[in-house]
Amino acid sequence: MDEAHAAANDFEALLARIETAVLTIDAGLRLRFANPAADLLLRRGDGLRLSRGALIALKPSNMHALRLAVAAATAQPIDPPRQGRNRGPNNVVTIERNGHGSPYRATVLPLAQRHAVRELAPHAEVVVFIEDPDTGAPENPAAEDLLRRAFHLTLGEARLAAQLARGISLTEAADTFGVTRNTVRAQLRSIFDKTEARRQSDLVRLLHSACSLRISLN
Repeated sequence: MDEAHAAANDFEALLARIETAVLTIDAGLRLRFANPAADLLLRRGDGLRLSRGALIALKPSNMHALRLAVAAATAQPIDPPRQGRNRGPNNVVTIERNGHGSPYRATVLPLAQRHAVRELAPHAEVVVFIEDPDTGAPENPAAEDLLRRAFHLTLGEARLAAQLARGISLTEAADTFGVTRNTVRAQLRSIFDKTEARRQSDLVRLLHSACSLRISLN
């Protein structure tokens, strides 16, 4: 078994334990991969469902926002917004439910070329994290391990990434770890390369989405 395939197997096992719904789609919103939590959410069908293999939001306004977010994530041309509609795409989409629960919150992000999940779904272009606010959001005790596995980070890089996701500055991280600022800057450059983020704000948003995943301890 080669290294990439082994990493994909490890990542799939990790996703199977995550209570947050994680799925990947292509530019046409066709489902390419779903973890067990996403399978359950789609079968429930109270806000999102599958139609002919494609992801569908039940509310037209939510579907419009979802398409915009996917188009932005895949760098597709986006039609000018209609009068009175959203002024542009947002990578966080509210998905209203037809029941009495709080709306889902879907974070739509481009899938990095070297992400481990591409071994599970080679044609996927976008990863979607779907959070249910009604379930709460306890602190994730395995954030560093999750980031290390997801983006192939070293232990030091994963430790720094977890700090950045919590809003800690580079200077504060260097002081906390007892290392020089040059060390954390070098680690940050490596994290940029592995996650394919171009700005620190984009990186923090990506890491925050990953760290929001809650791992079941059952």
